[in-house]
Amino acid sequence: MADVGHVILNRVERRQKSLKEVVTAPKQFSCFNSGTEKPVSDTKGMIKTLFAMLMIFSQRLEGFYTSADHYHRFDVDPYWDDDMEYLGQIGDHQFFDSGKRRN
Repeated sequence: MADVGHVILNRVERRQKSLKEVVTAPKQFSCFNSGTEKPVSDTKGMIKTLFAMLMIFSQRLEGFYTSADHYHRFDVDPYWDDDMEYLGQIGDHQFFDSGKRRN
């Protein structure tokens, strides 16, 4: 979860958006998409949980993909990762940095 927290923090900083704007943006985080198998029904509670988690990780843990601002499950192939730097994989998720373009 720390790496997902870094993705969210990086988007907040780079896009100059609020936490809520980042995590509830359309098609950004599957738990907020109405077409997913188990969408979040308690949005307010989820935002509070994410905010608490981000506060815990706000000191940027070493050893994690701290520059990541995108991620996806390993078993999908979205168009948007083609020109981003691949940072690595933890569990089922692969992490990318859109600020570091592939050559």
